[in-house]
Amino acid sequence: MSPRTPPLRNDRHRLKFRAPALAEPRQPRTSLGFIRTTVVTCRLRSMSVPRSIAILIAVLDASLGHAQVRPDTLQMTCAQASALIRSRGSVVLGTGPDIYDRFVASGGFCSNTQVLIPAWVRAADSPQCFVGYRCLWRNRG
Repeated sequence: MSPRTPPLRNDRHRLKFRAPALAEPRQPRTSLGFIRTTVVTCRLRSMSVPRSIAILIAVLDASLGHAQVRPDTLQMTCAQASALIRSRGSVVLGTGPDIYDRFVASGGFCSNTQVLIPAWVRAADSPQCFVGYRCLWRNRG
């Protein structure tokens, strides 16, 4: 730790400390330096905008490209709907416009606090088609 240098008085009689002897004097900031800094900053910003747009497009394309379409029982036969649930075990099926539910093949796809309820849906070839089961919460009380 170096000892403090004695204060000097300037024209307005405020205390001012001397700079250490090893420190280099500051060079005055010119307007050209400011312009040069501004141009470099603008160039860097303009280069990063296309890169960020490209990254955003790539992320959106990846997330939208893998969106799954919900199977619709109104477009399937009864046999197709029940076979789909048996093969996958658990499926979210559309049963009408903006209506959907989760259907399961067995109780192994429900939690311990849920019970199985038989599920009947409308299919393309049948107004009542047994496709599997739905999981419902047990009544507490």
